[in-house]
Amino acid sequence: MSALFNYLPLTPDIPRRYELGDVNEFPVKSDVFIAEGAAVSVDVEGYAKPLQLGEPFVGFAEQAVDMSTGGHCERTVRVKSAGKIVLDVPDANHSHLHAVVYGSGENSFTLVADGNTAIGKIYRVESDGACIVSFQAPA
Repeated sequence: MSALFNYLPLTPDIPRRYELGDVNEFPVKSDVFIAEGAAVSVDVEGYAKPLQLGEPFVGFAEQAVDMSTGGHCERTVRVKSAGKIVLDVPDANHSHLHAVVYGSGENSFTLVADGNTAIGKIYRVESDGACIVSFQAPA
């Protein structure tokens, strides 16, 4: 018998749970509203909120989450953590291909780094200001 077929596994099978695609979920504190399509960040405790300066960008909300009447961490927000998205980036034009896009709020984007949070890079400019932005939230 060949040595290729003469082996024993070292450990039993280990079933794993996998997530497909570029999505993630984060808990949301009470009194927080996150709009569908909003840029989302997380605070030092790992709770999601509309993008706040100084906090890491984690993606764009797939659906709105309204915790104005919910209990603390009763719900999560599901975000798209990587991909391409159409954003309005004032002052962007065809000469800004591959320029870094920064967020200064949940729906406010700019080419200015000054204190803002990096979101992604311009992949294509459709018209002045309307851009396809390639984004990847840090792992």
